[in-house]
Amino acid sequence: MPLLKSIPAAVNKEFSILESASVFKSRIGLGLIHINVRSLVSELHYIRTLIQQANPDILVFSETWLRKSVPDSDILLDGFNLFRTDRKGKGGGVTVYVKACFQVYVQLSVSVTKKYECLVLSVNLGKNSQITVIGAYIPPSALSGAIVNLADIFSSFISSELLFMGDFNLDWEKTISDHFKDICTNLRLTQLITKPKCRNVTSSSKSSLIDNFSHQYASEVFIRWSFSPGF
Repeated sequence: MPLLKSIPAAVNKEFSILESASVFKSRIGLGLIHINVRSLVSELHYIRTLIQQANPDILVFSETWLRKSVPDSDILLDGFNLFRTDRKGKGGGVTVYVKACFQVYVQLSVSVTKKYECLVLSVNLGKNSQITVIGAYIPPSALSGAIVNLADIFSSFISSELLFMGDFNLDWEKTISDHFKDICTNLRLTQLITKPKCRNVTSSSKSSLIDNFSHQYASEVFIRWSFSPGF
């Protein structure tokens, strides 16, 4: 699939980074949170508290570590609809919660062994406005070609307003991610996270930025908050 896509001449890029739950809750606009959760089940109590404090509209979780033996009923959040893509084996996985007031269509849900998990949702915001939300996870041990394969998926949805987020285990600030940066540039995607989210408390120079929260063009105002890894 081609990676180059055109974007409209008139582009409104009003994205804000909010660092506290109270400020996030008082936002104007759609609120999205990404967490590299590393076991969704074990963190549900914290997540419910976070929802009360921040009132997000969409939550995207990577490394959910869910299996088929975990039913949806065990991980429901009040007021939200649940969408999940579990890894076929141990670990990994992506889960997205969207407020029940929004109409959501699942465009794609795929888990490729030793490569990635990817979940693509179309979210209707009302007044003839919608966005495509993509959650993805690539493990550190992923086979070569995982990024290119995901780029093909992204390019299939780039004609719509697009936000994708996840943990790709590629440090954005290091040369190892140069190929991924080129892909994002070709797809007209912009990285919204600018500071390391994987902090090394003993040596800040060893901190890394392995999460991605990217957007194409936007006609609405979106506000995001991202934590990783764990919290």
